[in-house]
Amino acid sequence: MLRFIFCIIFFSSSSAFAQGNALFAFATLKTSEGDIRLKLYKKEAPSYVDNFVGLANGTKQFRDVRSGKKVRDVPFYQDMIFHKVHPKLGIQTGCPWGNGKGWPGYTLKGEKNSLKFDKPYLVGMARIKDDDNSVGSQFFITTEKAPHLDENYTVMGEVDRGFAIVDKISRAPRDAMMKPLRPIQLKRIVVEE
Repeated sequence: MLRFIFCIIFFSSSSAFAQGNALFAFATLKTSEGDIRLKLYKKEAPSYVDNFVGLANGTKQFRDVRSGKKVRDVPFYQDMIFHKVHPKLGIQTGCPWGNGKGWPGYTLKGEKNSLKFDKPYLVGMARIKDDDNSVGSQFFITTEKAPHLDENYTVMGEVDRGFAIVDKISRAPRDAMMKPLRPIQLKRIVVEE
């Protein structure tokens, strides 16, 4: 009986310990098509997740596209569009200019981990140039396995809920540059830590 009680206490405190250390952050993308909830890997991609969460919450300083001034205490991810969609590749957003060339006024050093793009619905940070150190604010969600991304991009999370919304956005009619013909909005991101 005592051994049984110890096992219950041990397993209960182990899960509480994992939750208390916040191995994950959760972020809900509020889009014009519905909600997509992401599970972000704080342990495996700490600088990318920290950057993403800071931009989403408004705790990370960035350069405002319109004024050119540095801004803080304002969420970065507001009223943006998904500028790239494809059913076999995925969806991409986070560009303040809406053309895939925008950034928050800074870039991050490339971050690597051992995770692979070995299943659909994985989240990675996009780059604005062909350079590991050009990650800023843009991110993508895959819709299929994408082993070709393993060497150049880093898995920082996965979709937790809203798979059908990712698929719906990825199938939107698009032009030759993969931009949706009708704007699909990322209204805001709500983070739970």
